[in-house]
Amino acid sequence: MMHLYRSFGVLFFTILLMACGNSSQKKMTTQQPIADTSKFYPIDQFIREQIQYVDLRNFIITKSNSISNQVNKNSLNIIDTSQANHTNQLVISKEAFIKEAAAFLTEAITFSKQKYLYKETVFQDLSTASYTINYTAINTATPIQRVDILLSEETNILKRLFIRKNILLKDTIITQQYSWITNTGFQINSSAEAPNYNKTTATLVNFSKEAN
Repeated sequence: MMHLYRSFGVLFFTILLMACGNSSQKKMTTQQPIADTSKFYPIDQFIREQIQYVDLRNFIITKSNSISNQVNKNSLNIIDTSQANHTNQLVISKEAFIKEAAAFLTEAITFSKQKYLYKETVFQDLSTASYTINYTAINTATPIQRVDILLSEETNILKRLFIRKNILLKDTIITQQYSWITNTGFQINSSAEAPNYNKTTATLVNFSKEAN
């Protein structure tokens, strides 16, 4: 439940506001392992509660996919884009939504178990009444390289969540970006780059409209 996040945030933001004073924007960086401070916002629990939020309501859930391929056929760099930009949109069931969201949940769980591998940075922006908590991997070999959490200053509730993941498979670099907007939907983008080849895919799931 959302009240859990408020209880996690009270002490954190009290301390943060004292540190920020009257400045419109402040930055606090912690280079020690963040196992103690990171407990203030469990993103895996947030995703679970968002899944439950959809499961308990009569939303119209839509899913869109897009794929773009580029292949250099020869040394002249002639690019074959015949399979580029295929897009489709359809209405999906709650069961299908849960399956799609499972990929996001998996990454959130992985991060939550490995928070000691990250450096925490906290920003407060009084002009937008929000906080951003950023986690950056200490080691470049860590698959999940970055997590950004945008919180409402007024409610201490998460507004947006971003996860960036890098994978190296032989000569191919795979970059995956996960984005979740609270009570609205999520998107998963993936790009694979190799010599003479580039492929990008995007999956967008929305659940912001309720059926009549």
